[in-house]
Amino acid sequence: MAITTATSDLEAEAIRKTVFNYIESCYSWEGSRMKRALHPRLVKRMVWTDPKTGRTKMYELSASKLIRDTQGGWGDRKARVKRTPVAQRQEDMTILDRYKDMAIVRTEAS
Repeated sequence: MAITTATSDLEAEAIRKTVFNYIESCYSWEGSRMKRALHPRLVKRMVWTDPKTGRTKMYELSASKLIRDTQGGWGDRKARVKRTPVAQRQEDMTILDRYKDMAIVRTEAS
């Protein structure tokens, strides 16, 4: 089935809007924007290696945890984390692939 250009453009714009809501919510600590960007059942998994001990850990964050952390300015880090000035924000994204209601997007943000 072919995707028409008009449909494709609307879908690409919806993807961009979702990605920028995610990025901007991290910059501005707006939980409402993060909520708009995430599926309620999302689970984000990250692997991190402690440079001091060499131990590797896996962290899981649910959508609700990401929303709460964003709204709260990332918890105890809020006092230490300064918002990135608008002029210094990097918000680059490329849609790599799309299939039905899924997209693979590469983002680069400061």
